[in-house]
Amino acid sequence: MPLLVANAFVLAFAGLIAWQFPEAQKIALNAIGSAPTATPNAVEYAQRGDRAYWRGNLDQAVMNYREAVKERPDDVGIIFELGRMLIFHSYEDRRNEGEREEALELADQAINADPQNARGYTLRCYAQTELENYEGAVRDCLQALDFNGQDAEAHSFLARAYEGSGRYTESVDEALKAVQINPQSIEANITYGDLLMTRKQYDLALNYYEQAMKINPQLSQPYYNLAALYRVMANTLGENELLEKAISYYNAVLSSNRRSIKAYIRLCQTYMQTGQFNLAKDNCTTATTLDADSTEAWRFLGEVLYRTRNYDDAIKAFVQCSDREKELPPGDRQWQCWAYQALSHERMQRCSEAYPLLYDLLIWSESADATRLANTGLDLCGGTAPTPRSDGTTPTPITPALLPTVPGSTIQG
Repeated sequence: MPLLVANAFVLAFAGLIAWQFPEAQKIALNAIGSAPTATPNAVEYAQRGDRAYWRGNLDQAVMNYREAVKERPDDVGIIFELGRMLIFHSYEDRRNEGEREEALELADQAINADPQNARGYTLRCYAQTELENYEGAVRDCLQALDFNGQDAEAHSFLARAYEGSGRYTESVDEALKAVQINPQSIEANITYGDLLMTRKQYDLALNYYEQAMKINPQLSQPYYNLAALYRVMANTLGENELLEKAISYYNAVLSSNRRSIKAYIRLCQTYMQTGQFNLAKDNCTTATTLDADSTEAWRFLGEVLYRTRNYDDAIKAFVQCSDREKELPPGDRQWQCWAYQALSHERMQRCSEAYPLLYDLLIWSESADATRLANTGLDLCGGTAPTPRSDGTTPTPITPALLPTVPGSTIQG
C-alpha cells in the first residue's frame, strides 16, 4: 500500500509538470538567469516611445511607436502619438520630410478606426498644414474642434492653417486659445511663438519659445526656434551680437546629439552671417563628413567656398548637391546648387561650363531669385554662347570683379 501511494504521487506530480511545463520552464530558467524575454505589447512599446521622446531621441520614439501601432492598429491615441513623432522627426533633416506623408496616412487610419474621435482629425490637420494643404487642414481642425472644443493642438494647428491661407487675424486668435487651454503644449507654444515672430513681436515670441523649451528640455525643436528668432532679430535690428545667442542654442543641440547634421548646417549658416568663414567651413565640412548624402550640407559648404572665392572647391561641393537632387521634382531642388555652380564657372572664365547650368535653371526653377541670378550669369558671360574663334577655341568675356551676394540662404528653424 505505501508503494502504491508513492507511485500515485509521483505520477500525479509528473502530470502536473507536463501540464504546466511552459511556466515551470520559465521558473527554472529564471533561477539560472536564462529566462526568455517576453515580447513587448503595444502599451510597453508606447511607453518606450514616450520615454524616448522626453529624452529627445526621436529615432527611438518613432521606432517604438511604429511597433505599438502594429500591435494596435485601431488605437487612435497611439496612432496620434506616432504621427506627432513623425512630424517632429521630419524637422530634423530635409530627407525626413516624406514622413509628413506617412503622418497623413496614419491620420486616415485613425479616422477610419474611430470617425467620432477628434484626435484623428487633429492629426490630419497637422499633417496637411505641414504639407501646405491649408484649406483641407482648416476643415479637419474645425471637425476636430466640433468633437472636442478643448483640443489645444487642434486650435494650434488651425492657427497654422489659417496663417498659411492668409487669415492672419484668426490665426493669432486660435494660437492664443491653444496656449490658454494648455500652457504645457509644446506645439501650442511654438505655434504662438512663430506667429509673434513673423509680426516682429520678438520679446513675446521669445517667452513662448522658452516655455516650449522648458516643457521638454531634451527636444531639439525649441532650440532651433530660439536660434532662428535671434538670427531674425540680428538681421532686422542690425544687432549682430545676437548671432552669438543663436550659436549657443545650436551648440546646445550638439551637446546632447553630437551627430546632429542639422545643427552643424545651421552653425555653418550662422557663422557665414557673422563673417567667420573658417568656422562656417568647419561646420559644413563636419556635416558632409557625418553624412555624405546631405545635399543641404554640400550646398552651404559650396556657398562658404564661393563667398571666400575658392571657386574650384565650391564647384565640387555644388556638384555633390546637384547630382543628388537632379532627379527630384523641380520644386524640391535647391536651385542654389545650380546657380552658384554656374557663377563659380563664370568666375573661373569657363562660360562654356556655365551656360548649360544657367539655361537649365531658367527652364525648371520657379524662384525669382534663381531667375535673377541665372540672368546675371548670362549677362556676365555675354548673354549667349560666344562664337568660336577660327582656331576652334571659345573666347570668354571679361567679368567684373564684384562678387555677387548669396540670396536664398534663408533663416530656417
